Amino acid sequence: MLFDAMPNSLIASSAIYFGLAYNLKRNKKDLGYYSQGLYYFLTFYYYLSLLFGLGVLIYYGKQFSWYLPFVLFIVSGIIGTVGFVFLEGTLGELKMSIIGIVGLPIASYYFITTMPVI
Repeated sequence: MLFDAMPNSLIASSAIYFGLAYNLKRNKKDLGYYSQGLYYFLTFYYYLSLLFGLGVLIYYGKQFSWYLPFVLFIVSGIIGTVGFVFLEGTLGELKMSIIGIVGLPIASYYFITTMPVI
């Protein structure tokens, strides 16, 4: 049941999604020194992505089992956070924020499409 309801593609897409969202959360305060408008935009974008991710996890829990969203969030959160922190160290905060702004809608699409169907 667990492996049928949580394929590797879902874990990978959610890890990318949560990694990009975490990256925006980390960088919004640091990049807010450049412009207050940029800070407000990144804050709005982060909270929008947070609500979207929460909605997808609730839908996922209703489709399968109540504990699977927690498992998916923990596994993909660890993978995404660690991976994107290393990537940010290589590319820098500004480039990673731009990648996050552009990449979050794409990651959202793959996060939804890789979800198994009952």
